[in-house]
Amino acid sequence: MKRLTSLLMITVMILSAALLSSCASEEPEAEETLASKIEDKAMAYKTDLEDSMSTLTDNSRVQKYLVNWAESKSVQVEQDAYGNVIMSTEASPSYEEAPPTVVVCQYDASGTYGITDYIPAMASGLYLAKNAVDLGELTVIFAPETQRDFSGISKVNSKYFPDDANVFCLNPGDSQMWSFNSGSRSSYRFTGNAAYTKPSGSIAYTVTIQGLPGGIPDTRISGYPNPIKELGNLLATLKTNAVIFELADINGGSSASLYPENASATLVIDSNYVEKFESSLNSAIEKFNKKYAEDFPLMTYTFEQTELPSRVFTKDALNDFISTLYTIVDGVYLRDSNDDLISITNLGVLRCADTTWSASAAANSLTDESLADIDQTYETICSLADITYKKTGEHAGWTGDSESDFAKSVAEAFNEYSGADMTYRNCVAATSASYVYEKNPSCSIVNVMMGEGKIERYTGTIVTFMTNLPHAEAAE
Repeated sequence: MKRLTSLLMITVMILSAALLSSCASEEPEAEETLASKIEDKAMAYKTDLEDSMSTLTDNSRVQKYLVNWAESKSVQVEQDAYGNVIMSTEASPSYEEAPPTVVVCQYDASGTYGITDYIPAMASGLYLAKNAVDLGELTVIFAPETQRDFSGISKVNSKYFPDDANVFCLNPGDSQMWSFNSGSRSSYRFTGNAAYTKPSGSIAYTVTIQGLPGGIPDTRISGYPNPIKELGNLLATLKTNAVIFELADINGGSSASLYPENASATLVIDSNYVEKFESSLNSAIEKFNKKYAEDFPLMTYTFEQTELPSRVFTKDALNDFISTLYTIVDGVYLRDSNDDLISITNLGVLRCADTTWSASAAANSLTDESLADIDQTYETICSLADITYKKTGEHAGWTGDSESDFAKSVAEAFNEYSGADMTYRNCVAATSASYVYEKNPSCSIVNVMMGEGKIERYTGTIVTFMTNLPHAEAAE
């Protein structure tokens, strides 16, 4: 009897365990969190863009990629004659009364590193276009530009920015931030005479700084080793230390509005100065690497012997050139009494031609007064050095209301998603926000500088903001 009872008890226990196991296996899996969803999908879009960079060699190919991507994902898409690609999602029934959301992303494949800097914002835009569903009306605009000229967004139809739209302008930038302003910008060109003669020295060297990341000048500008200015400083140092040399050529950078990625100079010396020259170069390189190598591991500063050029600057032309290049302002220009950045300048291009040399620079400022002062400074430098000065372009700044209901709602969404408090910061760089404002001042606009480290957090903030817009609660 006892044995039968024991067998019955064992059987019951086995059956109970089986039932419990069966119930456990039928429990639904834990719902995927928004953070993990963004992490998976946005990063997948980022990886796809990176893997496709070898083919995305110009803006027309990027445009085609974006259109094909949208069509393959069944996302509504259209394009205009200026290369703008517009993806859209209709409002769900419960969000029909919510104001529309517009996200603006630029793209530019013309630089040395292609669309690298633009990928974080583009990945965020792609995620939103595909996955911000069952929410309010959404428009994601991918706008082309060439070396930060804002050519696409400046021409996009204003119909995409209705009066009540909430607009998120996603810009590439390592100084990642949310802001309710962006700087105005002026561009300049300086041109000087380049007189040449035959070299008296017999040995030529090419000095090169390359491998820098470039990018948009911002609050990091004093920590960025501008290769044009570095080589200009090298020439001035050699001259001060009585290292006799001749300059055959010097070039660098690609755009006044972007950090230069490289620069090189060809110098000629007498054979008697080889040891002194190389010692001076090695000393300069050692100091440079000590200061910058850790932050810019791909950067190289080198020199090597090269073929003797047929001509070099005359002595007077060289002295004038070194003096002018040394005095052209570059870096932080003005801070306020709280040490907050107000304006910056960037020497972005240097070129030598048959009879002239030219340099291009840009200034960004949060105040018109400081920008006007920079104008005057450049003009004065040029007049004293008999250099031709020309202001080649202007870009208006923009200021929004960081105390508005929109700003408070964005801050609340940021806190809800990340658990951190939002701090709106000043953005001295020129951005697309000013063009959106020109198209419709009635829009609510926020400016976002986005790098790789903030894709998930910033995208999650936008989704949370859209989720929190007025809507009808679903019936239980």
